Amino acid sequence: METSHTSSARLRGAALGLALALVIPVSPGFAAPTSPDTRWFQTQYLDSGKKPRAAIAFLLAEYRERHYPAVSAYARKLLAEGKLTVREQAETLQLLALAERRLDRPEHERRAWMRFYNLTFSSDALLRVIQLHHQAGRYRQALDIANRVQVEKLSRVGKTLWYRELGALYHDAGQMNNAVYIRKRLTEIDPTADNWLGYSESLLALGKAREADDAIDMALLADPDQHDYLLQKLLVANALGEPETARRLMARLALTPEERGRLQLLLSETGQLATANDSSPQAIKQSIEALDQLETGETLNRHVIDLARLSLQSKLRQRENRWHVGVSETVCRDDNGCRPRDAADTQRSATAGLRIEAGYQFHPRVSLSAGLNTGNENNSPRPDNDTAYGDLTLTLRPLASPALEIAVQQQFAIGDQARDNTRATLAGHYSAGDPLEPGPTGLHPRPYVELHAEASKLVREDKAASVWAEARLGRGIPVAGKAAVAPFFYLQEYYRKAEQTPPRQTTEAGLGVVLDIRQFSDPYKGDLGKTQLFFKAGRDLYVRDGDEEFRTQMGLSFDYQ
Repeated sequence: METSHTSSARLRGAALGLALALVIPVSPGFAAPTSPDTRWFQTQYLDSGKKPRAAIAFLLAEYRERHYPAVSAYARKLLAEGKLTVREQAETLQLLALAERRLDRPEHERRAWMRFYNLTFSSDALLRVIQLHHQAGRYRQALDIANRVQVEKLSRVGKTLWYRELGALYHDAGQMNNAVYIRKRLTEIDPTADNWLGYSESLLALGKAREADDAIDMALLADPDQHDYLLQKLLVANALGEPETARRLMARLALTPEERGRLQLLLSETGQLATANDSSPQAIKQSIEALDQLETGETLNRHVIDLARLSLQSKLRQRENRWHVGVSETVCRDDNGCRPRDAADTQRSATAGLRIEAGYQFHPRVSLSAGLNTGNENNSPRPDNDTAYGDLTLTLRPLASPALEIAVQQQFAIGDQARDNTRATLAGHYSAGDPLEPGPTGLHPRPYVELHAEASKLVREDKAASVWAEARLGRGIPVAGKAAVAPFFYLQEYYRKAEQTPPRQTTEAGLGVVLDIRQFSDPYKGDLGKTQLFFKAGRDLYVRDGDEEFRTQMGLSFDYQ
């Protein structure tokens, strides 16, 4: 009796046995029809009492003679009506897949390899399925299937093959953070020049030109005159704002006049990004159209063009979409208020808050906004518990990235519960990854990280000073289109000190989830707005006098630029 162990061993040997048989001459002993005739095959093999092994041997002979249509037709007939063992099914499916590949029928080949995988659990077969999905542009399906395999448990050769395909797949799917992670891992396992080239391409597409330069230099060490490496070095030099280096590299490339013209157009458009501060919106739109018309091939990398397009979209939004509006509503059970950063700090529970904001950006680093804030301290409509104030806020971003903000806010009281005041705020932000971009679950998951910190000071009245910081670690799970659910773990610290009240401090940790929807887009400007619905539930790690141990918070926000 065959045990499961011996059965698995025989299945694993099916592919090797078939591969050896492909090079062994096989003679069916009679003349086969020149074109596929399934009725003839039925008579000769299925109804004649011959064992399926004879039919498989005949299919091998037909494959060696390059009669691929016959192999495809007869293999399907054998699978449909023959009484085959699991190993015989696997061998027949492998022959069918190979024949479909020769016939250039990728969908038929993919289905055959998938059936072969379901019988043998061959990682090589699954890799081929993923490659075919990739070639057809079905990135989501390919990534979903890839998560079935624990790549780290494969051999070194297996890891190399899988990481090479997954890196290209994530790159083409636009998931550059994941592509960079996978391709970096590939250079650690197999530090060849081509792998360094792929790593450099993903880094450049992610906007990390300096790191991309270091990576392509590793490839050039192996072959200083290789065309693809020189081209990537040229694109990196252009992204770094080194036109002289780019021109020297272009002179070393063997390009046709047409290729040289296309490359010069790409360089002129991407090079314009560093000096386009005085460009009109119409000129930027023309640059975007020019990039869209560029033909891609071995000379031009599609994602370098896409990176240039994203940068131009950002420039265009800064010039045309200077207005932005936002609405947020928050309800929570938290003794420090829904948003400790707001002026309406409260000592009661179950607060609610609404904010409506409109702003105008004078410069990428300077903006002015006006807002209306209302709060209800105990979640009831009684007028004596309502607080409201308007505000006018000037925000400065001294760095090129929006990671650091300095804001001065003038608050105007509405009603008896609020008072006029002036608030100065210093805020810092850091994020890595995107909640809309999932990590590779079958490999090492790459979560997204968000860090926010604020220090603020009220200049008048009780002159309260507060510090608020929150760290989030989560992972995006796409649900449909440009929407994702992003569960996260958070750790929050809040401290407030005022002249007339004792200091208050909370240290909170908990779990939350965000539904993120990017619902507005423009062909020239990209994403213009998003809606977020969130829920948080946490616990105070150090319960102090008058504090509540558990807190919940939920809210809805909408932003449009």
